[in-house]
Amino acid sequence: GLKSPPESLSDLGAIESLRVPGKEEFRELREQPSDPQAEQELINSIEQVIEQVYFSMDSFDIVKYELEKLPPVLNLQELEEYRDKLKQQQAAVSK
Repeated sequence: GLKSPPESLSDLGAIESLRVPGKEEFRELREQPSDPQAEQELINSIEQVIEQVYFSMDSFDIVKYELEKLPPVLNLQELEEYRDKLKQQQAAVSK
């Protein structure tokens, strides 16, 4: 099952400054004109990662996997770019 990250990781100041986009922001992303082929490629790449990584073993720890992808020193600009990428992915799979 899913495990909580170690308590020491909950003290990362940069993560606290991240915010979850509101419904309006997601609606705006979904309503933007887009390239259906590019969206399908994005969805396919997401599905491939999910199948290859998340379901590769029964004891997979998604929290540990995602935390290990973070660099040793967090950079706000990089985190914001990653957030924007996730927004695009969420918009593509929410249509």
